[in-house]
Amino acid sequence: MRHSTIDQIGMALSGICSLHCILTPCILALFPIFGATIFANELYERVFLVTSAILALASICWGYAKHKRAFIFSILSIGFFFFAIGQMFEHQTIGLTAMVVGGTINALAHLINYRLCRSCKTCSH
Repeated sequence: MRHSTIDQIGMALSGICSLHCILTPCILALFPIFGATIFANELYERVFLVTSAILALASICWGYAKHKRAFIFSILSIGFFFFAIGQMFEHQTIGLTAMVVGGTINALAHLINYRLCRSCKTCSH
């Protein structure tokens, strides 16, 4: 699998994560009878979050090995920080907001990493 593909998957997963955080309260409000339990399932959220974080870290490390731009780790760390805040306050508005911000920042980190690798003369794409 090419590195650019991993970044594209990472961007998509981070975007889906943000959408999930935004839409879950709406879905729960619209479907109180069904409860939309698959969307509000904590195990689902944790697995998705951990998978997204592992993919992001692997992708950024792989990209760093090629483009040597360390600032990308700072962006990713900020995204992880917001994820941590979101988990600490998961049933409050601040938690939801933090998760959306974290997902958006992680998607941005993937996008920047993707562009750095695409512009890098030593990267193989």
